[in-house]
Amino acid sequence: MLLSVPLTIIVKIALEQTAGGQSIAVLLSDLNKE
Repeated sequence: MLLSVPLTIIVKIALEQTAGGQSIAVLLSDLNKE
């Protein structure tokens, strides 16, 4: 459980860098940012 948040952030950053993964990275991002 302790590693789940950092691993999710690493996966999100990696997906943002790839063309096909950007749509998945949006799903992992925080949509409630102001």
